[in-house]
Amino acid sequence: MDDIGPFRERLTALWKEILELPSFSPDDDFFLCGGNSLTAIELLIRIQREYHISLTPDTIYRYPTITEQAALLQKKTVTAKGYHPLIVPLREGGNLPPLFCVHPLDGWIGHYLRILPAIDLARPVFGIRGEGLEPGETLPATMEEAARQQVDAIRTVQQTGPYHLLGFSHGGIIAFEMACQLQERGENVAFLGIIDMSAPGTEDKYLKMMADRIIPGGRLRNIVAGIDRYLKSHPDRWLNRVLYRSLRNVVHMVIYRPGTGTTSPGTAETRFQAKMKGISLDQYPKEQYPAIIARLKASYDYLPGTYHGRMILYSTGPDHNLFPGDISRGWEAYVSGTCVVIEVPGDHSTLFNDANVRILTERIKESFGTNR
Repeated sequence: MDDIGPFRERLTALWKEILELPSFSPDDDFFLCGGNSLTAIELLIRIQREYHISLTPDTIYRYPTITEQAALLQKKTVTAKGYHPLIVPLREGGNLPPLFCVHPLDGWIGHYLRILPAIDLARPVFGIRGEGLEPGETLPATMEEAARQQVDAIRTVQQTGPYHLLGFSHGGIIAFEMACQLQERGENVAFLGIIDMSAPGTEDKYLKMMADRIIPGGRLRNIVAGIDRYLKSHPDRWLNRVLYRSLRNVVHMVIYRPGTGTTSPGTAETRFQAKMKGISLDQYPKEQYPAIIARLKASYDYLPGTYHGRMILYSTGPDHNLFPGDISRGWEAYVSGTCVVIEVPGDHSTLFNDANVRILTERIKESFGTNR
């Protein structure tokens, strides 16, 4: 057997960090050392992130010792394909067009390991991680730039359509922009799925801010908010679609730089700093804060274009804050085809818990039944 020493050394360090144990033997069982299903997933994610290889969700159960894991890594890295740095293979092989899963706010794609059973075994599945996870990487300043990088990345795996895209949370916005950019290049997008994410609602933010500037004290803002609530509570009315699409065009002309969908620097920074005061990042490691803030700002400044096709939103419920009464959570205004809403249980933080993710997996499987 080839030398597995470097893999054994790195795995020992990972075990110590995850299990918080001072010492153990390379032949000790991960689960007998205090590991459980959650820490097994964390270990699996860390391994895939470091070595950019495809491992099945049950890998830690089938190879529970450092010695076994090191031997597996040695074998895998020898035969691994040289993918683009942003591409993480979750499952290789199969003759169907691959599914590309876009990272959420933290930049990693661990959530998608839970939904692999929903995807036909004949369809390869690739994760797309975010910039900023590796030393020296430059974070994209805009959503358009982030999506452009990720479109370039997936085209190293699949040069032409039909493309299949899935995005959870923040990744849903990126997936939407990727789909728009692929269509602009003349490519076919066969599947666009967004898991529990509202549309950015940039027009609303800007209009209410301008109302406060015109008449301070909130009087005009209250009128604007009242009209806004009425329109959003009747999303099927033709007036809603006409007014909001007209407003989008005005916002593009007045506050957006020509040729992009991102607000001008001065306007964007003022609004974003006010927004960040109400956002807590406590759930994320501190070393990730700069990247997360950059991604938040890019999404906050982003004005979506129009997607021409069928989009599926897997939703835990309406967004009563931004889009009250609109089950599409704002996406219908940006889709010229059909916006299908499929209800799933839980909320944004519990959606991937065992009981809820089983139903989410079933719903995704049903969706793909007609999207081969």
